[in-house]
Amino acid sequence: MKRVITISLCCLSVLLFCLTGCSKEEEKSIHDKLDAELEYIEDLIFKIANKYAKNEYDEEDKINWQWIKDDVGKMNDAWGTLILDLTEVDIQNQDIMEFSKDLNDLIIAMHDENAQNMLNELSDMYKRIIIFKQAYSEDKNKIQKNKIKSGTLSVYTFIHKEDWTGAKTEIDGIIENYKSLMNDIHYTEENGYNLNKIYVLLEEYRISIQTQNYDLARMKYITTVENL
Repeated sequence: MKRVITISLCCLSVLLFCLTGCSKEEEKSIHDKLDAELEYIEDLIFKIANKYAKNEYDEEDKINWQWIKDDVGKMNDAWGTLILDLTEVDIQNQDIMEFSKDLNDLIIAMHDENAQNMLNELSDMYKRIIIFKQAYSEDKNKIQKNKIKSGTLSVYTFIHKEDWTGAKTEIDGIIENYKSLMNDIHYTEENGYNLNKIYVLLEEYRISIQTQNYDLARMKYITTVENL
């Protein structure tokens, strides 16, 4: 009888171990999948914003909106799959719907050929991506870097409409937050190789804003964001 009980307990233990292992593997799998999908959207957001800032969408001194629409179309196609995977983790439905609204507004901005609205929506969408990551990712340092990158784009949206006061307030906040990160042991251990370089780039970005010269600030945005 004791032998039967012992065997049963062993079988139960193995079964529980297997089920727990499967659960962890499934969780890791969906997290890895979300990381890849969100990175793809992120790349498209900054591809559009940066190509616009570099005038790479221009053709004969005019914006070729079809080129931008093609890139936005890729984002829209990817969203259909991503939205299903986001529901598998602890993300609020409201946040998912807000991203969907931002994407719709971005498409409308393309139709209206409104560059400022386009940049605003791209910036808002990237902020949503960070919210998504915060819901499931344990890589806090990467999320902090995402926030710096998000702020850098947000500053450019102010620069684009020549709201220099808004741009200065935004960049001041980013630099203060970055100074705090420079005093964070865990962050510096992982990012020490370019810690001071990013700080210098952010300060140069701030100085360019103080000149209130759009072309200079635009170039500093490009240099900063491409090094983040």
